[in-house]
Amino acid sequence: MNLRFYEIDNQYIDYLSAFEPHFFHKKQPGQQNERKYIGILLQIHNMDYFAPLSSFKTKHAKMKESVDFIKIKDYAVLNLNNMFPVLGGLYNMLIFRKKKYQLPRTASS
Repeated sequence: MNLRFYEIDNQYIDYLSAFEPHFFHKKQPGQQNERKYIGILLQIHNMDYFAPLSSFKTKHAKMKESVDFIKIKDYAVLNLNNMFPVLGGLYNMLIFRKKKYQLPRTASS
């Protein structure tokens, strides 16, 4: 599975959450990072559709994958029934770069 991660404009997420109370938006108090989304899943009438990425929880281990529920190992889940449309210009694809780590040198090296 080749996943692409995106950030969606916070004002657009706030706008959508007024119509969908269960819709998760911006970073919550105590949360370290902003929510990420998986996309572009579909394109219909010039609208790109995205699904929110959710943290893997204990309850997900017992759940079976289905047409609208996908597990990404034991890292995250996608609920495709929560997909939503976004106009171009209101999202940015995230680029992850591998970091090279080096062990610190000791006095004996």
